[in-house]
Amino acid sequence: METIPTLEVVLNVLLAVRDKPGSIKDRYQHPLIFSIANGIDMYGLRTLRTVTALKLIQPVYERLLQQGYPDWPDYAQTEQKALPVAKKPPDLEKRKRQFAAMREKLQV
Repeated sequence: METIPTLEVVLNVLLAVRDKPGSIKDRYQHPLIFSIANGIDMYGLRTLRTVTALKLIQPVYERLLQQGYPDWPDYAQTEQKALPVAKKPPDLEKRKRQFAAMREKLQV
C-alpha cells in the first residue's frame, strides 16, 4: 500500500489484523495503520459499532497525518505480532449483577 490509506481502509485493516497471518508489515499494510494501532485500544475497537470505531480512530489518524508517523520499525518484517494480545479480564461482579437482574426478570 503506497498511498495514504483512508480512514475506512484503516478501520477495515485494524479489524482484520487479528486473524491475518504474516509479519507486522504484512498484517498492517502501512506504517500509518501500525502507528494508529499502537495509539488506540485494539480490544475496545473490536467491540464497537462501526460509527463509534471510526470516531475512536479519527483523532489519532488526523494527528498522525498532521504531525507525521514513523516508518516501519526494524522488526516489522520478521515479527509475527506487533502488539500484545489485549484481553481484559471478565468483570465478575458485573456478570453477577447481570445474572441477578436476568433471574429477577424471569422470576426464577
